[in-house]
Amino acid sequence: MKFFSTKLLVLALLASNWLYAQTSPHTYCNNRFGFCVTYPASVAPAEGLPINGDGIILENESKDINVNISGSHNVMDWTAEKIYTFTKEDFELEAGGVEAKVLSSDITADSFDAIFQAGDRIEHSRMWTIGEAFLIITVIAPADKQDTLDELWQAFDVTLDKQ
Repeated sequence: MKFFSTKLLVLALLASNWLYAQTSPHTYCNNRFGFCVTYPASVAPAEGLPINGDGIILENESKDINVNISGSHNVMDWTAEKIYTFTKEDFELEAGGVEAKVLSSDITADSFDAIFQAGDRIEHSRMWTIGEAFLIITVIAPADKQDTLDELWQAFDVTLDKQ
C-alpha cells in the first residue's frame, strides 16, 4: 500500500509539473541584441523553422497566428519611420500585394507601434531601438481573431538592455 501511495504521489507531481509547463509563460532572450521577451504558453517555437542568432518565430497550435521576434543591427542608420515603412511593405507583400490599411500607428524617434490590415489578415508590429540595434515584434493573424491577437500582445513582457 505504501508503494502504491508513493507511486501515486510521484505521478501527481509529474502531472502538475507538466500542466505548469503547458500554462506558464516562456522567455526568449537574445544577448546579441540585448533583449528578452516573455510570451504566453499559447504560442511556441514554430516546428521546422530554425532559431538563429537574430530571433525566434512562434506560432499558436492551429498555426494561424505567427509571431516573429527579431533583432537587427541598424547598420544603415534607419529611422523608426523608415523601419515602419519597410514593415508595412513586407506585410503587403506577404498579403499578395494587397495594400495594407493602417488601423493605428504611433511613431516616435526610437520606436513604433502599428496595426495593419490587408485582406483577411491583420498585423500588429512594434519596434524599439536598442543602442545601435533594434528589436521588432510582429504578430500576424486572421482579421477575425483580432481579440486573440490583442490578448496575445497584452501577455508579452519586453525587457531591453539599452547600454
